This record gives sequence, structure tokens and C-alpha cells, in this order.
Amino acid sequence: LGEVSDLPNLVQSKIAEIQAATSMSEKVEIAQSFTNAYMRNEMQFGGSLGSERSVSFAELAADPKGDCDDFVKFNAGLLIHGGVEPRSVFRVSGLVEYGVGGYSSEVGHQFIIVASDNGYHLLDNNFETAHKVMPSDLSATGTLNIAHDTQHMIKMTDVSMRVVYLAEISNGKDTTFSNNSAWSALIDHMAQYTSKLERVMTQSVEAPILN
Repeated sequence: LGEVSDLPNLVQSKIAEIQAATSMSEKVEIAQSFTNAYMRNEMQFGGSLGSERSVSFAELAADPKGDCDDFVKFNAGLLIHGGVEPRSVFRVSGLVEYGVGGYSSEVGHQFIIVASDNGYHLLDNNFETAHKVMPSDLSATGTLNIAHDTQHMIKMTDVSMRVVYLAEISNGKDTTFSNNSAWSALIDHMAQYTSKLERVMTQSVEAPILN
């Protein structure tokens, strides 16, 4: 993660605020709110839509942009620097179904689950706030992160999410649990999704895009 003293002052001050928070609920809300405000959403599906980049937490702090996995890496970095036990911060990858403004779609996605004494917290860059969840029911409904608003999504404020299946879970100590068959299915699904998304963007069809 690097040294806190090497990070931008604004990031350092937010880490100090997380450290000072007295409950996990406060810590995750501070991290979620700051990450959504600080990071610039930039799709990186590959091909004509851009290309994925592999960056560290410190690099994201200096150049805050990216898609879901970058939001996850930055959010996790804030929490771990802020004193949350790394083994309690899980980066989760899988197929997620979203519903926004009457539209629904299934996309490959990454988000965070933070385990604590008072439950589990879901941090997803498509939501404005963190959500309490149960391990047996990874679903939530809330307000769309305004960073995702475009000219055709301004009035679409409510979003729901449901995890269809999980492909990989890893914690802050990089202990990873993978489902190879799920990963294969996820890769195939995203290849089709990306192709469809490129056609939508080329044709300027107005449909919500979450990542």
C-alpha cells in the first residue's frame, strides 16, 4: 500500500478521519463517500472502449480514475490504512444483476465486503452509500452514485443489485478463493456484454451503463 506520508494531503486527512471513527459503519461510510467523490469513473472494458490498467493504491491516490476494480482497490486501501484489519476487507468478483430506471442487465463486477462484529458491509461504486448485507443474500437497493449520471440517467436515482454468482474472493492479505468454472463463464459473458455495449455506444442508444 505504501506509506501514508507519501499520499496526497487530502487522502491522508481522510485516512486519519477513518482511523478516528469509532464504529465500522462510520469507517465504511467515510471510505465509500470519499472514494465516490475522489475517483473519476472511467470504463476500461478493453478494445475500442479503453484498456485496463494495473495500478497500486498510491498510484490511484495520485491519479484517481478507473472502473469498479480501481474503486475497490482505492476503497480497500483507505480502509486498511485507516486501521481496518486486512483479513476483514474482501474484494469480491462475480456476475451482478443491476436494475436502474426500468432497465436491467447482468455485468461482471467487483465490489467490497467488510466483515465486522456487527455484520457485513457492501461497498459498491454504483451506490452512493455502503449497505449492510447478509452473506447468504448479497443484494441491495439504494441511491445511484451520481458520478455515474450521464445526460440520459439524471433522473434514474434508484438502483438495485443482486449477485448472480461469485467467481473470486480475496482479502487484504491476498488470500484468494477462486471458482474456475465461474471465472470462465464470467469471461464469456463479459465478451458478449462488451460487444453489445460497443454496438449501443456506436448507435447512441440511450441505456444506463454501470461498471
